Amino acid sequence: MKRPDGLPDINPQFGMQHMKTATLVVRLIVAALAVCLAGGCSGRDKYPVFGKVTKADGQPVAKVIVEFAAIDGVHGAVAMTKEDGSYALSSDGTDDGAPPGSYRVRLISANEESDYNEPEDEFAGKRRARPQAVPWKYQNFDTSEMQFTVQEAPENRFDIVVGK
Repeated sequence: MKRPDGLPDINPQFGMQHMKTATLVVRLIVAALAVCLAGGCSGRDKYPVFGKVTKADGQPVAKVIVEFAAIDGVHGAVAMTKEDGSYALSSDGTDDGAPPGSYRVRLISANEESDYNEPEDEFAGKRRARPQAVPWKYQNFDTSEMQFTVQEAPENRFDIVVGK
Protein backbone atom coordinates (compact mmCIF):
# COMPACT_ATOMS: atom_id res chain seq x y z
CA MET A 1 0.00 0.00 0.00
CA LYS A 2 1.57 3.31 -1.10
CA ARG A 3 1.03 6.25 1.24
CA PRO A 4 0.07 9.56 -0.41
CA ASP A 5 2.25 11.59 1.99
CA GLY A 6 5.45 9.87 0.84
CA LEU A 7 6.28 8.43 4.27
CA PRO A 8 7.51 4.83 4.47
CA ASP A 9 4.83 2.18 4.47
CA ILE A 10 4.30 0.32 7.76
CA ASN A 11 2.54 -2.90 8.51
CA PRO A 12 -0.65 -1.90 10.38
CA GLN A 13 -1.12 -5.45 11.68
CA PHE A 14 2.20 -5.25 13.57
CA GLY A 15 1.29 -2.01 15.32
CA MET A 16 -2.26 -3.10 16.13
CA GLN A 17 -1.09 -6.36 17.71
CA HIS A 18 1.22 -4.48 20.07
CA MET A 19 -1.57 -2.04 20.90
CA LYS A 20 -3.95 -4.92 21.65
CA THR A 21 -1.42 -6.61 23.93
CA ALA A 22 -0.62 -3.34 25.73
CA THR A 23 -4.32 -2.64 26.29
CA LEU A 24 -4.86 -6.12 27.71
CA VAL A 25 -1.92 -5.70 30.11
CA VAL A 26 -3.21 -2.30 31.23
CA ARG A 27 -6.68 -3.77 31.90
CA LEU A 28 -5.20 -6.51 34.07
CA ILE A 29 -3.05 -4.04 36.01
CA VAL A 30 -6.01 -1.73 36.61
CA ALA A 31 -8.20 -4.63 37.78
CA ALA A 32 -5.47 -5.90 40.12
CA LEU A 33 -4.86 -2.39 41.48
CA ALA A 34 -8.59 -1.94 42.09
CA VAL A 35 -8.64 -5.20 44.04
CA CYS A 36 -5.69 -4.08 46.19
CA LEU A 37 -7.17 -0.63 46.80
CA ALA A 38 -10.45 -2.26 47.78
CA GLY A 39 -8.62 -4.23 50.45
CA GLY A 40 -7.77 -7.36 48.50
CA CYS A 41 -4.20 -7.13 49.74
CA SER A 42 -5.33 -7.36 53.35
CA GLY A 43 -3.47 -10.41 54.67
CA ARG A 44 -6.74 -12.12 55.66
CA ASP A 45 -7.08 -15.89 55.34
CA LYS A 46 -7.91 -16.88 51.79
CA TYR A 47 -9.57 -19.94 50.35
CA PRO A 48 -9.23 -21.37 46.82
CA VAL A 49 -11.82 -20.06 44.37
CA PHE A 50 -11.97 -21.45 40.87
CA GLY A 51 -14.41 -22.36 38.15
CA LYS A 52 -15.12 -22.19 34.47
CA VAL A 53 -16.82 -19.57 32.28
CA THR A 54 -18.79 -21.00 29.37
CA LYS A 55 -21.43 -19.90 26.90
CA ALA A 56 -24.92 -21.38 27.07
CA ASP A 57 -23.91 -23.93 24.40
CA GLY A 58 -21.01 -25.16 26.57
CA GLN A 59 -18.22 -23.44 24.62
CA PRO A 60 -15.47 -22.00 26.90
CA VAL A 61 -15.03 -18.24 27.15
CA ALA A 62 -11.31 -17.36 27.04
CA LYS A 63 -9.50 -14.13 27.94
CA VAL A 64 -12.22 -12.74 30.18
CA ILE A 65 -11.38 -11.04 33.47
CA VAL A 66 -13.43 -12.48 36.35
CA GLU A 67 -13.71 -9.91 39.14
CA PHE A 68 -15.12 -10.63 42.60
CA ALA A 69 -15.89 -7.53 44.74
CA ALA A 70 -16.90 -8.06 48.36
CA ILE A 71 -20.41 -6.86 49.12
CA ASP A 72 -19.04 -5.24 52.29
CA GLY A 73 -16.55 -3.36 50.08
CA VAL A 74 -13.52 -4.49 52.05
CA HIS A 75 -11.75 -6.90 49.69
CA GLY A 76 -11.81 -8.44 46.25
CA ALA A 77 -10.09 -10.87 43.91
CA VAL A 78 -9.50 -11.19 40.18
CA ALA A 79 -8.56 -13.78 37.53
CA MET A 80 -8.38 -14.17 33.77
CA THR A 81 -9.92 -17.17 32.08
CA LYS A 82 -7.63 -19.52 30.19
CA GLU A 83 -8.32 -20.94 26.73
CA ASP A 84 -10.53 -23.66 28.26
CA GLY A 85 -12.57 -21.04 30.19
CA SER A 86 -11.12 -22.01 33.57
CA TYR A 87 -10.04 -19.46 36.17
CA ALA A 88 -8.51 -19.35 39.66
CA LEU A 89 -8.91 -16.16 41.70
CA SER A 90 -6.01 -14.15 43.08
CA SER A 91 -6.14 -11.40 45.66
CA ASP A 92 -2.52 -11.06 46.84
CA GLY A 93 -0.62 -13.61 44.77
CA THR A 94 -1.00 -16.11 42.01
CA ASP A 95 -4.14 -18.23 42.44
CA ASP A 96 -4.21 -17.57 46.21
CA GLY A 97 -8.01 -17.36 46.35
CA ALA A 98 -10.19 -14.91 48.26
CA PRO A 99 -11.21 -14.21 51.86
CA PRO A 100 -14.51 -15.75 52.95
CA GLY A 101 -17.61 -13.65 52.38
CA SER A 102 -20.25 -12.64 49.86
CA TYR A 103 -19.18 -11.19 46.53
CA ARG A 104 -20.73 -9.45 43.56
CA VAL A 105 -19.21 -10.72 40.33
CA ARG A 106 -18.65 -9.29 36.88
CA LEU A 107 -16.86 -10.42 33.73
CA ILE A 108 -14.77 -7.91 31.82
CA SER A 109 -14.29 -8.62 28.15
CA ALA A 110 -10.53 -8.71 27.66
CA ASN A 111 -10.55 -10.50 24.33
CA GLU A 112 -8.02 -8.66 22.15
CA GLU A 113 -10.07 -9.35 19.06
CA SER A 114 -13.09 -7.51 20.46
CA ASP A 115 -11.31 -4.24 21.19
CA TYR A 116 -10.42 -2.83 17.81
CA ASN A 117 -11.61 -2.58 14.26
CA GLU A 118 -9.48 -4.08 11.54
CA PRO A 119 -6.60 -1.78 10.50
CA GLU A 120 -7.89 -1.46 6.94
CA ASP A 121 -11.23 -0.24 8.34
CA GLU A 122 -9.45 2.30 10.53
CA PHE A 123 -7.46 3.67 7.57
CA ALA A 124 -10.63 3.90 5.50
CA GLY A 125 -12.35 5.85 8.28
CA LYS A 126 -14.89 3.10 8.94
CA ARG A 127 -16.05 2.09 12.40
CA ARG A 128 -17.90 -1.13 13.00
CA ALA A 129 -18.99 -2.73 16.21
CA ARG A 130 -16.96 -5.72 17.30
CA PRO A 131 -18.58 -8.56 19.18
CA GLN A 132 -17.75 -8.77 22.87
CA ALA A 133 -16.53 -12.02 24.43
CA VAL A 134 -19.36 -11.69 26.96
CA PRO A 135 -22.60 -9.68 26.69
CA TRP A 136 -22.50 -6.18 28.21
CA LYS A 137 -24.92 -7.28 30.93
CA TYR A 138 -22.17 -9.32 32.62
CA GLN A 139 -19.59 -6.50 32.54
CA ASN A 140 -21.23 -4.45 35.31
CA PHE A 141 -21.72 -5.51 38.93
CA ASP A 142 -25.24 -4.05 39.01
CA THR A 143 -26.51 -5.72 35.85
CA SER A 144 -24.68 -9.06 36.03
CA GLU A 145 -26.88 -10.22 38.93
CA MET A 146 -24.11 -12.67 39.88
CA GLN A 147 -23.34 -13.16 43.56
CA PHE A 148 -21.30 -15.92 45.18
CA THR A 149 -20.30 -16.70 48.75
CA VAL A 150 -16.75 -17.87 49.41
CA GLN A 151 -16.75 -20.38 52.26
CA GLU A 152 -13.94 -21.29 54.66
CA ALA A 153 -13.48 -24.50 52.69
CA PRO A 154 -10.67 -26.19 50.75
CA GLU A 155 -12.61 -25.65 47.49
CA ASN A 156 -15.01 -22.97 46.29
CA ARG A 157 -16.10 -23.77 42.73
CA PHE A 158 -18.23 -21.25 40.85
CA ASP A 159 -18.98 -22.10 37.23
CA ILE A 160 -20.47 -19.24 35.24
CA VAL A 161 -22.67 -19.65 32.18
CA VAL A 162 -23.16 -16.53 30.07
CA GLY A 163 -26.19 -16.16 27.87
CA LYS A 164 -27.34 -13.42 25.53
